[in-house]
Amino acid sequence: MLAYYGYTVSPNQIETGEGFLICRNVPIARTGDQEYLGRELGLSGADAEKIVVVHRYPEEVFSDAALASFEGKPTTDDHPPELLTPDTASMYEKGHAQNIRKGTDEWEGYVIADLHIHDRGLIDAIQRGKREISCGYECEYVSDGSGAFSQKNIRGNHIAVVNRGRAGKRAAILDSNTVKKDQAKRPERKAMKKKGLFFKIFGQAVKDKSPEEIEQLAMDAADAFGEEDTGTGDGGEPEKDGNTGTAQTVQDAAFLTALDQKVDKLLSLFDEAAKEKPEDDPMDVAIKELEGEDEEGEEKKEAKVYRQEEKIKRRRPWIKLWLLLF
Repeated sequence: MLAYYGYTVSPNQIETGEGFLICRNVPIARTGDQEYLGRELGLSGADAEKIVVVHRYPEEVFSDAALASFEGKPTTDDHPPELLTPDTASMYEKGHAQNIRKGTDEWEGYVIADLHIHDRGLIDAIQRGKREISCGYECEYVSDGSGAFSQKNIRGNHIAVVNRGRAGKRAAILDSNTVKKDQAKRPERKAMKKKGLFFKIFGQAVKDKSPEEIEQLAMDAADAFGEEDTGTGDGGEPEKDGNTGTAQTVQDAAFLTALDQKVDKLLSLFDEAAKEKPEDDPMDVAIKELEGEDEEGEEKKEAKVYRQEEKIKRRRPWIKLWLLLF
């Protein structure tokens, strides 16, 4: 499997550093029967407007020559008015296809490709929901004598992104187009990597600490990150903003009060969600099974309240640290 460099928008879509879109694992064509108008097969007269069934046999669709003929071919926004040539490609080409291969498992019977989209207009159209695929190609149509035809010697010319393709809805760019903007936002990789490592180390450091000790460590760690972000961690002096020491103390107190309010709100949301959840807390279930009772006595109720309070104590510094850092 080929590896691509870029930011993962979704499991089958990658955005490159330049902003190009790579659509991986795209089913572009299939075997089986498809319907054509007679004139598309070159029929004339009364047969020109008739619906004709065309068989696409696996030995033709997946022949080495057929698959190779689509490698590197242009990707277009809808079909151009004619098959592309070096003289017309620049007018319609919006990207290209590569890694053409035979599908397996759930995509048995499909030709799969990776589409590299370079044009902003087509990228935007795909993100808005234009997803289906239709291949432009040349082939020979062979009549079976009963009014149906089959394709032979399939040779690719381009791969069009369309609103509706002949191969059906499954021959389309994969993944939802409802990715939220904040999810698709490119992260600051260096900062995320550093903070991810920090959380691992912090978790090990507070493993056996009390809630109060965790709280203090969280505040100290947040202060350290704050110094680094403002450029005072290297011994330099912070920029002067005209505030007196008293004013700064009042400002810090107001900030911590607001932070505590945020933490309380988050904890209340967590607790409400826990009440709505139909399953019992795994710890409570285990205690019930060990004690052999389903009804809670006063002692167990008190124990449950105590455990809940301990959970809240341990959640608070972690949530506060998260809000301070992010």
